Amino acid sequence: MIPIFTVAGQSYSMAYEKYIHTIAVLRRFFETHRVRAVLPPHGKFAITRPLEWVRFAEGYFKGIYRALLDDFLRDPAFEGKPFFASDLSRYIPSAGAHPISTPSHTFGMLCALVDEGYFSMVEDPNTRQISFTVERTPPEDWVARSLAVDPGPLPLFKHSQRASSPRSMVPNQP
Repeated sequence: MIPIFTVAGQSYSMAYEKYIHTIAVLRRFFETHRVRAVLPPHGKFAITRPLEWVRFAEGYFKGIYRALLDDFLRDPAFEGKPFFASDLSRYIPSAGAHPISTPSHTFGMLCALVDEGYFSMVEDPNTRQISFTVERTPPEDWVARSLAVDPGPLPLFKHSQRASSPRSMVPNQP
């Protein structure tokens, strides 16, 4: 897989880490606030059971990781050999996601595993194609532990009347 936007020294795992953090923030928010519907910016429909959607998202990332561990890493054909994120497509189902989403999420996950020392990666300077090699097998609960990290305080906003603008969003003050 070739990242769409590449910059020298870029952290390719950043998007994956933000997904996991966002899921944790949404879980806390939906568990502590009454929410009837969510209108996602890229969706075509409203989410009317937000906590169920969070559980689906958690299961989606756990499923990608489970397929990576169970199906791909245990295949002797790849043992100790470099591979590309595209090599995983027959092992990792899309879970009904957009055709680009699952490979993109998988790529970010692989890069996060590189950041933590489980895999190494090499980027071809001409093609920008990135290959991965397993250095050590990551733990079974790696995604579950990531999802369990406390997301910190919730970024809540409230409406405020201001002279310069009729309605603006300002952070809640404790």
